[in-house]
Amino acid sequence: MALKLSNTAFQDEALYVHTGHLITGSWSGGDPVYLHPDDFFSGAPMLYPVFASVLDGIGGLWLARLFSLVCMLAATVCICWLTNTVSRRPAGSAPGILAALVFGWSAPVVFLSNFATFDAASFALIAAGTAVGAWAATSGVKWRWWVLMGALLALAVFIKYGSVIDVPFAYLVALVAGGRPTPGLVARWVLAIVAFVAVVAGSLLTWASPLTTGIARTTTERAPLDPASTGELVRFLIPISAITFLLAAIGGVVLLRSRPVLAVTLLGGTFAATASQVRMGELVSIHKHVVLGFIFAAPLAGMVLARVVAAIPGAVTVVGACWLIAVFGMQQSQKLFDMWPNSSLLVRQLEYSVHAMPWIRMVGEMPEPVQYAMQDQLKQWQVTATYEGSFTYKGQTGVPAYQAALRDNYFQLVFLDGSTPIGRALNPAAEGFKLTSTVATPYTGHAWHIFQRFDNIPSG
Repeated sequence: MALKLSNTAFQDEALYVHTGHLITGSWSGGDPVYLHPDDFFSGAPMLYPVFASVLDGIGGLWLARLFSLVCMLAATVCICWLTNTVSRRPAGSAPGILAALVFGWSAPVVFLSNFATFDAASFALIAAGTAVGAWAATSGVKWRWWVLMGALLALAVFIKYGSVIDVPFAYLVALVAGGRPTPGLVARWVLAIVAFVAVVAGSLLTWASPLTTGIARTTTERAPLDPASTGELVRFLIPISAITFLLAAIGGVVLLRSRPVLAVTLLGGTFAATASQVRMGELVSIHKHVVLGFIFAAPLAGMVLARVVAAIPGAVTVVGACWLIAVFGMQQSQKLFDMWPNSSLLVRQLEYSVHAMPWIRMVGEMPEPVQYAMQDQLKQWQVTATYEGSFTYKGQTGVPAYQAALRDNYFQLVFLDGSTPIGRALNPAAEGFKLTSTVATPYTGHAWHIFQRFDNIPSG
């Protein structure tokens, strides 16, 4: 299902992979990275972006996306394992298998399975850490497995800072997975917490010390990048998550009768990440953060579906539920993958100008896919974005800075699609530029307008 999804690199994919290339290039004696990704990335730039750039260098974006598929498959296996562990069933039992189906066929999971960002790797580690902790609690294994749990969860948080919201629920699941905690279990559980804190604190005092600004800006003090009302967010979430959340809620109610603490813990993990974004009014990435909740929702759904399938008439209901999840998974994941315009025609058009004028400077809206696709042809300084605060010219910022730079021939090419406030405010034609082409994305109505200036082109 995931491999059927196809589109050019999304803005975040292009940014992370391209930045990874810049970082590895700087390590090998190339130009330093001008972007300062430590200050605004929502995960450690030296972890996933660097690894993804290595994969991209070997097999292109396809291989980087394939790694996400491996991560989501691993998460699915861990959820099967977690579900059978907390439901006290052996491997291969119905609850785990059904939980895996609910998780793996959901639209956001299918989407992330072919999407080259930190999310898949981080979420897989959250699922693995939770499963290891629950298994360690119920099997009485030695302390090293608890240390492993803490290390997995810490690595998940450094790969994507926002994953920290589910760390408490992972620990609570481990504490109550086996029923009433014993003193020995509590001692080992505390060891897992100490391992997590030690890895995080040790990292922040050493290699991760430059990340504190980015952690604050993207996580602890984050402001909405694309504000939306609660109604808009709910309407967006219903097609991609309603069935899974409904099954989890039913499973939680059923589990309350026999294991109330576990039920409340799993329900809390199910809705924490999504509720946090709805409360904040943030539309950006909400379809990805839903997957964090699905890690805890799928076991509840699997356990309640297993009870239904135990009754012969109930098997029809289970098949119907799984069929709906699969159908919506295919439909909605394709819609999620079509949310951004295909940039291949834009890149092809810009390549003509770059080949004719290798030292050209350009400014554009959402330029990351262009920078990624043309990274072998462009230097860092040749492309500037239209984000607020990203450009200063002669002591000016915002729209006046861009207008002055256009007027002074600092830029020779502009591509705009109206996706940013600064881009919508710019009028290159008033600054001596000519509209040379309009690149439309088929079937979407989206278009880039390309303006160029042909006088006084810099020669190098």
